Amino acid sequence: WSQWTSHGGAQFLSPDASTTGEDGRCTLRTRIHRELDLHVLGPGHVPVEVRGVRMVAGGELEVRVSRGARLVGRILPAKGLDLLVRLAAGPRKEGAPAPTPASTFRQHYRPAVMLRGANEQWVPNPTTLMFTETSPHYLRDNGTFDVTGLPPGTWRVLLRYIRTTAGSGGSHDLEVADVTLVDGGTATLDIDVASLEPGRVEGIVRWNGAPAPKDATAVLDKDPGWVGMRVGPEGAVASDAEEGTWTAMLQLSGREPKVIPLQSPTPVVVRRGETTKVELDFYSGVVAVTVRDADGKPVPGFRLKSDDDEWWPDADVNGRIEVEVTAGLHRLLALPWSLQQQPAALDKARDEAHARGELDPLETMFREVGVATAISGQRVEVEVKLPRE
Repeated sequence: WSQWTSHGGAQFLSPDASTTGEDGRCTLRTRIHRELDLHVLGPGHVPVEVRGVRMVAGGELEVRVSRGARLVGRILPAKGLDLLVRLAAGPRKEGAPAPTPASTFRQHYRPAVMLRGANEQWVPNPTTLMFTETSPHYLRDNGTFDVTGLPPGTWRVLLRYIRTTAGSGGSHDLEVADVTLVDGGTATLDIDVASLEPGRVEGIVRWNGAPAPKDATAVLDKDPGWVGMRVGPEGAVASDAEEGTWTAMLQLSGREPKVIPLQSPTPVVVRRGETTKVELDFYSGVVAVTVRDADGKPVPGFRLKSDDDEWWPDADVNGRIEVEVTAGLHRLLALPWSLQQQPAALDKARDEAHARGELDPLETMFREVGVATAISGQRVEVEVKLPRE
């Protein structure tokens, strides 16, 4: 079972679990006359979800399942499981012992074999997987897998694994291959993870010509993920990163004026199994914008963003917006002020567009209201005068 319960104003998914016996029966205890969802997970049959079940005292529910297909395989190459362990554990501190295979996977950090079908249908349900640590979708200690009860059809097989950087772990999906499963049949697929072998980035970060401060974070950004690197003494940074070309960013929080994430003009190219030495320079300047209406009066609360899609702080009571941004030319974009003053209408437009599958219904409504050229280490004043609507 799973049911939504409330505590302190927040809602939580409250699961209860039971295992069937030889006769296929099990007992689940819950409050009667509550609407619940039943997840019949397996293994040994195709998972079934029964939604909106209402039980009465002493009631019994019969659920019919099908046997499904079977998928077996292993992780390649021979050291592939060791690689997945290292990715989950994150970069080792100097002098720390190397992790040993499988036993060092933390809870929910063990890789799992996932299937993705049409319309983004997933097997298993990623939410359900969180509550089943013994699911056959997880890799065994020897790097093999044997998953039964899979729905027939053509599926894309993915390996969901954890990559930890800068002390935090995030899940990633390695797309493996398409496989066609037949009810009652067995398919074999080995998963080669050699492409996940990271490279290493080491070097220094400078901000306006001086070493970046220790409270800064350098970020390597590449779709679909990012790697954070804490800045050390004298601007030193180091981290593992997957192979590819990355954009380098610098984040500086807790400063006045606010510093919008800075971008380095130099891309970082990482090669598998190699160390890339970098010197990353970030240049920024302060831009102070005054927003006025068509009559020359300040516009408090006005919102704008730059053409790199970064939102700037709202204008204060004097129509002032002050930020520090990457040196260079910035186009200033904004929605019409009359529309900005109708947040309920904006939310409704977004919700309706999302229901139609559109990502950002307001994108075509932004207009350029000005330009600003940030100069490294300097402050520039810009006035934005809004047209009469």
